[in-house]
Formats: sequence, structure tokens, C-alpha cells
Amino acid sequence: MFDIPELDDMVCQQLKRRDLVQCARVSKKWHSLTTPYLWRDLTWACPGSARRDAFCKMVLEDYLAEQHYHQLQAEGHIEESSTQAQSPPLSLTLTKYGHWIRMLPNVNIFRNAAERTLAAHEALPEQGQVLPSPYDLLLYLFKHCSTDVQVKYFALYIDDEELPPNERAFLEFTLPRLRALYFDTVHKSPSKAHRTIELLNQCSSILEELELGIDILYTETTDEQDEPTEEATMSWTSLKQLTLIRTPTNQDTESVLSRVFGKCGQIRKIWIKDCFGNCEYLAQAMLTHMPNLNYVTMGQNCGCIPQDVFVATILGGSLNGWEVVKLWSAVQLMREGMNALRKHFNTLETVLINEYDYCDSPVEVLRSCPSLETFGDNEQDIFQDYFLHVDARTFVDHDPDQDSLRPWRCEASLKTLKMDINGIPRPDLADRPDLADRYMLEEEYPGQGREIQGRVLDRLARLTNMEYLRLGGGRRQVGKTECLEMSLASGLGKLSDLKKMRELNVTGMETKIGIHELQWMVQNWPNLRCIYGIGENGHIDVAEGEPSLS
Repeated sequence: MFDIPELDDMVCQQLKRRDLVQCARVSKKWHSLTTPYLWRDLTWACPGSARRDAFCKMVLEDYLAEQHYHQLQAEGHIEESSTQAQSPPLSLTLTKYGHWIRMLPNVNIFRNAAERTLAAHEALPEQGQVLPSPYDLLLYLFKHCSTDVQVKYFALYIDDEELPPNERAFLEFTLPRLRALYFDTVHKSPSKAHRTIELLNQCSSILEELELGIDILYTETTDEQDEPTEEATMSWTSLKQLTLIRTPTNQDTESVLSRVFGKCGQIRKIWIKDCFGNCEYLAQAMLTHMPNLNYVTMGQNCGCIPQDVFVATILGGSLNGWEVVKLWSAVQLMREGMNALRKHFNTLETVLINEYDYCDSPVEVLRSCPSLETFGDNEQDIFQDYFLHVDARTFVDHDPDQDSLRPWRCEASLKTLKMDINGIPRPDLADRPDLADRYMLEEEYPGQGREIQGRVLDRLARLTNMEYLRLGGGRRQVGKTECLEMSLASGLGKLSDLKKMRELNVTGMETKIGIHELQWMVQNWPNLRCIYGIGENGHIDVAEGEPSLS
């Protein structure tokens, strides 16, 4: 292409797959240059079962062709002295291109595709040929890859049953090359837990993410204990995130976990999904083995509300202070948890907590964290149904002694705010026939609704670094009537200094955003890209120039 290898490499690494395909069709020279980059990363084969099945069919065809070749060789149809006998035919796809493969995608998905491909071959292709197992087929693929190939993700479930030889060989290849591992195991007794340590010790220093679940159901008394091997003391130097599917409930499980935690000295993120185990042991292990922790997520597998002491104890498990704290769904921040969180106010950058025990706690967080950038989360998937509900007068945080808004330490840093600000009377909606069956909050005196809205907008106007303002959204946020109008008449013009605003979400809110409000937003928020919750499609892409704005 440029006859400069370093420059060619820089260019080809930036090209998308479809562009590489086009380059490969230009000439033989360009084909030889770009083909290795087409094969380097097989994650392109993940989206869509048709791609995976087609790829596995190609691997199976190569496997059977090579098997047939070796069969002819064994029967003497190929002379031992011939050059043809030295290796399988070069026409096989994997023989030609496999050595360029450096990244394999989710191998569980490929294993499922291999099972479907093999099931489709009901009749054997030729007499004397035997179809491989899915693991054998994947091993055939692996042995044709580059020697430094890595595996992006693998999910492993084991119990006390012995692994078949082909599955064990598959694991011996896969585990040392893994970037992310989901490992879930249940042992009936501690004496069987050595298999878990043995398998985890096969993971190498390239492991970046580990999701771990270990259960030992029954305890037993034994004089035999597994001695830590040399590998057990080696650290996973690239590991940055640890997810615990279950927290330990007995000392035998803790003993096994301690040997794993000893390899986790570099992690920064921990996600504790089940919040009902031994929190004291876990917090101490975090302090002892994970000195760099600054990101904690709790919850997901919680069927009921965890105890306040669990949340508070885990929040005490960071040496240098949490930068990110996320509590899912049923995990509430109560009195002891809030006391523990206060110790990290100076380091917090992201807070996502949807349930507080005290109504003024969210405002205390906003008022007290000088580095806070995200309150709530701008992601549209995981937390979309969970909204923090705050009364408008609490959000305003008015100081009656000074007759002014209390200063918030995050006013210059906050970029994302996700919050349902409610408790605003909307007399303008009282005569709407389509809302006749809805409860309407009545004004205590004429003009109270607009007065509260003005104060809320005064508070929002002080957040001059705001980029993502999410006041609505989620499948549960439908037809909110106690909300901001977001109209010029109600004081929208007070937000003219939010020059960095990129996205506004008012989905499910009964707003009064019309053409004049849209034009005002475009003129005053030069970085605005999208407004969710209005328009025929449920959003307006300002960056693409909606016709309705002209």
C-alpha cells in the first residue's frame, strides 16, 4: 500500500472490516497486505447466528478434509517421501489464514454454534470419517491460531464431577488465554475445592475481568489441606474488575476465596451481586488484598432489601476512598450506609443510588461532593427503570435564614443528573380530558406551581457544567403530571448558561415544549444533540437538523 510496514499497520488497524474487504479486492498486493487484518480478530463472527454457523461449518469442513487426508496417508495412498505428505493441503482455509487469528470472541457462543453445525450433519460425509465433539472442533480451530492468540470471554460452570479429557484439554488451552472469565462452581465439600483453585491458577496475567461464584455446601473435618502452589501466589496483574456472584456464607468458602483474592491486588472495580453473606470478611479482604479499589457496585441478585450493616460495612472496604458507588434496585442507603458514604464525599465522582432512607440524603450528596460528575446514570439500559424520586422543594435546597439557595460543592463539576423531580402542582393540566383519571396535586395558593418551577430552574441553572439532564425516561415513567413544564413561560430561559448541554430527556413527562422552546434550546445550547420524549419518533435529533426546527 505504502511500502512502509509501520505506516501500513497504522492504516489497516484503523479501517473497519467492510473497508478492509474492499481494499483486499483492489489487487494481489493489497490483498496480501489486508488479509491478515481481516482474520486478526474473530469478534466480527459473533453478531448473528448465521455468521457463527457459517464459520463453524467452514471449520468442520477443514477438519473433515484434514481427517480424510490423514486417512489416505495411513492407507498408503500418499507416499511418505512426497512433499504432499509433510502437512495437510494448503488449500484448507484455516491452514492458509488461521495463523493470523489473534483474538477469539465469546467461545461459549462458538461452542453452541459448533453443536448446531454438528447436529446438521446427520449422515457421515464419507465412510471411515467420524464427526468430532464440539470441544474437539474448537480445539482444531485453536491449534491453527496464532501462538499468542487471546480469548475475549468464556463462561465456565463446574461441579464435583470429573471433566472429560477433551473438555479438560479445551480448558487447558482456553484459560491461559482468557481476557474475561465467568466462573461458577458448587462443591459438596471442602476437599473438592482444590479443582477450583487448580483451574483458576491456569488463568494468566492477561486476565482483565473475573466474575466468580464459589459455594461449598457442607463442611467436613480433615487433616489434609491443599498447599498453595507457586501459581497461587502469582498476581493477575491485568485484572481490573472482580464480580462476586455470591458472597461467602461459611469459613470453607472464605478459605478458598482468600487464595483467589491474593491474586487480585491490581483490581479497581468490585461488583457484589448478592448482598447477604459475611460482609465483615469481605470488607477486610478488600482492605487487605485490593488496595486500589475505587469503584463499587452492589446488588442485582437481591430478592429483598439487604441489611443496612451490610451496605455500610462494604462501603468501609476502600483504603483511598470510593470514586464510584452504585447501588442496584433493592439495595437501599439507610442510616449506617449514609454515615459510611459521608467518609467518601471528597473522592466521589459518580453516585447511582435509587433508594434513600431519608428524603434529604440525595441533596446532601449533591451539596457535599466537590468532584461529583455523575448523579444517576446516563446509560439507557441497565438502570432505565430505576429512578430516584425527589420532591421539588427538597431539590431546591432553600436556606430560609439566608433566603437563598444553599451552595452545592458540585455546581462546577456535575455533568450528568438523572432524577425524577416531582411534587409540582400543574393546574394547567386540570382541564385535560385524557388526564381526568389521574391524581392532580392542587396548589395551596394561586401561582404556587409556577413559583416552585422557577426555583427548581434556578437550582438547575447553577449547574453550568451540565451535559446530560435526564428528568424522564424508563418504561415506568409514563404520564407524569407533577413535573416541570419546561416552557419559556415557566422560566426555561433561566437555563441559558448551560452551554455544554448535549442531551435532554423528558420522556413520560407532561411538558409544554413547543416549537419556540425547541428553537430556544438550539440557539442557547450549541452542543445539544438530542431531546428525548418529544417528536413523532419519541426523540428529536438536533445534530441531524430536524425539519420541525427550521
